Amino acid sequence: FRRLTGKFLREGELKELVIGRGISEVLGLSPGDEVLLVSPMGIRTPTGFVPKTKRVKVGGIFYTGTYDRDFVIVYMSVKEARRFFKRGFRLTGVELYIENPYLAQEIKGEVEALLRDDLYIVRSWIDLNKPLFNALQLEKLALFLILLLMVFVASFNITSLLLVKTREKLRDIAVLKTFGMERREILRIFLLVGMIIGFCGALAGVGVSFLVAHFVNEYRLIRVPEEVYMMSYIPVHIKGTDLIATFGGTMILSFVSSLLPALRAARERVVSVLRNE
Repeated sequence: FRRLTGKFLREGELKELVIGRGISEVLGLSPGDEVLLVSPMGIRTPTGFVPKTKRVKVGGIFYTGTYDRDFVIVYMSVKEARRFFKRGFRLTGVELYIENPYLAQEIKGEVEALLRDDLYIVRSWIDLNKPLFNALQLEKLALFLILLLMVFVASFNITSLLLVKTREKLRDIAVLKTFGMERREILRIFLLVGMIIGFCGALAGVGVSFLVAHFVNEYRLIRVPEEVYMMSYIPVHIKGTDLIATFGGTMILSFVSSLLPALRAARERVVSVLRNE
């Protein structure tokens, strides 16, 4: 939620309206322009119902990135609203805007604990957009499974690479065994090579992910129709738990992929290798 141009509402001041960017674009309004407010509460005359009207200036324009607010919501001070609507005016809710939107559920619990009254319903922006978040969560799970499959397929490259290296280094392995190197030491060497390959790949992937996420958020690259998704773009948020799970899964797959070539290298017979050489 941010102000684009003009003034914004403060307690005890501003007799002007603050409108959403969507409304300003549709009606062609900017700060300083006048609009005609029409109240559903009017008076009845012999000629029919006459609604109450009032000309008000636009004081500022705000932007939230959600379709249902930027194209619908108009803000005015409570004092001016009470004066204009008179008996038809009543407060139906209070909205709180916080600096960190991801703390909405925690703050919701604190507000509920303070109110302790069944007459009040406390809902966060996550509760209001639950169907959308459920759909996004399902898409996230599907994307995670697809990426996991890609990592699994990529792990075969480690296996094939180490198998080729094992064939190339058979003579060296045999010589090392002749000088007294044990099987577990050879096993450890090939496992270490596989883990290093996996670690470098995972580290490079994490670095590129952070870079791509930064550019996606900075330039809002993932644009979506506002009338469908109630937002103009989809931001990328990297969670520490997802990062640890991805990195850990990659390292486990690297270890498993390195195990077969390492066991094969450790079990090679010295006599047969040297005889063929």
